[in-house]
Amino acid sequence: MNGNFIIRFMLVILLIGIRPSSALTQSASSDTQEISNQGGALMVQTDDYFVTVDIPAGALPEAITLTLSVKPATKWGPFIRNMIKGISIQPSGVLFYEPVRISACSYSDYELTENDGIFLLETNQLAIPCGDHDVSMDEGMIAGTSYESGNFVIASPSFGEVNQQAERVMEYARRRSGNDLSGTIPQQRHGPCPDIDSPEEGDCMGWQYTQKVVRGMLDYCKRAILAGKTYEEEIWRQEINEFAQKAINDFLKKPVPDEPCGLYLHAAMKYREMELLGLVSSEAADSSPLDKRLTSLFDNCLYRFTLETREWIKRKERRDDDAQVDEELNRHGLYYFSMPIFGLSGTEMFGEKVNGNGSESIFYKKSFVLDKKQRHETKSGERRVTDVKGGVYLKSHGPNYDTLEVEVALYFQHDIKSRAWGSGYGSTGSYDNSSSDNSKSKETKKFVLGNYTKKYGDEKAGWSYTVTFTPPPQPGDKPPRECW
Repeated sequence: MNGNFIIRFMLVILLIGIRPSSALTQSASSDTQEISNQGGALMVQTDDYFVTVDIPAGALPEAITLTLSVKPATKWGPFIRNMIKGISIQPSGVLFYEPVRISACSYSDYELTENDGIFLLETNQLAIPCGDHDVSMDEGMIAGTSYESGNFVIASPSFGEVNQQAERVMEYARRRSGNDLSGTIPQQRHGPCPDIDSPEEGDCMGWQYTQKVVRGMLDYCKRAILAGKTYEEEIWRQEINEFAQKAINDFLKKPVPDEPCGLYLHAAMKYREMELLGLVSSEAADSSPLDKRLTSLFDNCLYRFTLETREWIKRKERRDDDAQVDEELNRHGLYYFSMPIFGLSGTEMFGEKVNGNGSESIFYKKSFVLDKKQRHETKSGERRVTDVKGGVYLKSHGPNYDTLEVEVALYFQHDIKSRAWGSGYGSTGSYDNSSSDNSKSKETKKFVLGNYTKKYGDEKAGWSYTVTFTPPPQPGDKPPRECW
């Protein structure tokens, strides 16, 4: 199982309904909007700077009002060299289920370098780097991602500052993990956050917290390498490896909930992302207990749907020449499909790989009798599915009306026997021939995902198909807060 997990809740959102974001207030230095589970964006632009916050779909389980503000005149955080002195996303401490992207551009004389980064201020003295830093010096743009709202600065720290902050991040992680440390972090600079982090009793250390520490320390490790400080980098990486492994082990010790296909599965995937960041060897990662747990969850957390097809003919006809014609056809196909709950990508095609199996049974016979002349033919057997290719698509039919539609190609292996015989024809007066069909074929099926049956024709001839859709169990409207 690889680590390229593209986590999307779009299919779940479509099934339970979505609400668009609605703008509330916007000014030169702040932007306030209600962001739903469909996602949204915040933007502040003046003559001096341009800051945006992109919240992807699925980042929030329910709608919340967020405010983006920029404080260019305020000196925040522990760093000397700041591009933008303060960016605030409030309320502070909102945990996102998908990474929120913060982008910024300053029109001042500040010269952006590869050393610049976006940092979350955990306290006024403690700055943790955001993830996925992207710096474009030509365009003067910088971006990073965060799983948490709060106060941020854009700065270019010296290695002395990096060394100090890395030690503080690990002290912060040890203290939050329950270790008793003597002393506190001395105050250096003022800002909008508490001077000292004091977690409440029973504080839940979820995967967002672990992601924040791990990604932040890996950023400081990269900065140590760029500064030629390989010894410090080795020490930090070893300590963050131990921290990440402890967090994963603590997660695995917790009981699996009765309905694991919602937030629990999402948390497992996020811990797996951390495991595949190079913190452990590739051999260990491929066979780790977390990988096995996740594989088991994927096997059970599936969207399942079936397609049942029928085609029939029941004909008895006495012709004008007194010939009797009897014809009977019965084709019955039953196909089973599944798609991982998080095997989704984008807003047009959800299932990059739909798994499936099934077969179609075929029985056909026809006879013609006129005096001494007779013709008979039969065909029976099955077409077995050997491969399935295709996916599930979101199709729009206008405002507020979308459907999920399946388009799959079924590849069949035939195993069909045929026989044709008769009498009263030709010089010999009779014939009897048999054959086998072991060929392969391909057939495309398109249908709307749901629970319904469509039927055409009558009892004499017609066809029908039935679609049954079974989503995996989901947590309730207000799932309990778990320390995942």
